Amino acid sequence: MSISTLEMETMLHGFRRILRDMTGKDAPITPDTRIDRHLKQLNAWDDIDPLDFMLRTELYFDCKFTREDWESLSHYRECKSPDEWERRFAHDFTFGRMAELLAGRTLLLQVKPEVFIGRPCLAAGAFSSMERLVLRQNSLAPRFGPSTPIHQVLKGSSLRRFWRQVQLLTRDLVPPLPNSRFEGYLKYGVVALAIDGVAILLTQMIVGDNFSASLLFNLTVALCALLALLMVLGTLGVAGGAAFLSKLGVFVVKKDKPQLPVGIATFGDLSRLVARVHRGFCPDCGRNLLGVVSPDCPECNSRLPAYSFATAGPTAST
Repeated sequence: MSISTLEMETMLHGFRRILRDMTGKDAPITPDTRIDRHLKQLNAWDDIDPLDFMLRTELYFDCKFTREDWESLSHYRECKSPDEWERRFAHDFTFGRMAELLAGRTLLLQVKPEVFIGRPCLAAGAFSSMERLVLRQNSLAPRFGPSTPIHQVLKGSSLRRFWRQVQLLTRDLVPPLPNSRFEGYLKYGVVALAIDGVAILLTQMIVGDNFSASLLFNLTVALCALLALLMVLGTLGVAGGAAFLSKLGVFVVKKDKPQLPVGIATFGDLSRLVARVHRGFCPDCGRNLLGVVSPDCPECNSRLPAYSFATAGPTAST
């Protein structure tokens, strides 16, 4: 399958981010970069499980990437030795082929301007892209407009999947979602469990097999935790304590919604930001236009549309 240069660059950016998250290391990726050599360059060839990589790729691009796809990409089952594979198929085991394989399955939307009162409007095109992304996450989503709050339409995991697609669409120039309060409290809970585990281990080291002493120590720790909770409730008062427990119960039962980046509340806010980002790229080849004042793209020589000409480049914060 043949894909545009912009689609290819977007896919390669996604592969690079996935591997950076998996390995903690980063290196440029081109369409001709061999997958095996790139992983060896990252010192990860023996550490990365192909199944884990496929699952992460599915999650990031919101598409299917099966074991059969991996086998058709690598052809490793068709060879009896590494030398035979190197000779017959290694040259084709590239990120470019993988991008072509998956591009038709993911919602790789190119933001294109829509004509509004006789003029091309990139923000309107970005909003249309947002509409298609939302319907991809929730086909039963209510109708919404640019002024509709994002949280009114998307929540929880649907919002996170939607936001990953928006970041893919803009090559991560749209800021990520901040950690939710749920994630913050979860971290505190993990720390508390770790401390409790250390306390139990120290108890066993100090009292040995004395079960009664160990039990007494752990009951004391639990009592101290209960007293600390009662002190918090006492400080809040009866009404405040009841409200605290009520909110805590609702929080446990109902997942906390992810927070949005500062300055983004509605689909219109997000569409305008996406439009500002895309003004800084050539729509034909994806070249960054930061500092370009010519009416033609210096990379592919195509005529730049009016909304891209002499722009300041893809600055997501403006």
